[in-house]
Amino acid sequence: MQQLPAVNDARAASLLKEAAGLSVTQVCVDACSPDESHCERSIAIALDQRSAIEIARRYEQLAIFWFDGDAFWIVPVCSRNERLRLPVIT
Repeated sequence: MQQLPAVNDARAASLLKEAAGLSVTQVCVDACSPDESHCERSIAIALDQRSAIEIARRYEQLAIFWFDGDAFWIVPVCSRNERLRLPVIT
């Protein structure tokens, strides 16, 4: 379920503040679903996967994008979907 823009903006501001306190590399990015039907402002943070999932859970995110050093993945957080390796080739 998509959140209202004001809710997303408040969460994004809170996440940026939290990330700034982590003293790790971070970059603002636009993250999109594989079919580009949904895009939103996001942040890439240099964290281990477990820590990234813990933060995403606090912000009620359905999934995170994860780079394992070889490939990008969509990793479910508050979703029952399976992990999905990117790019999706049909």
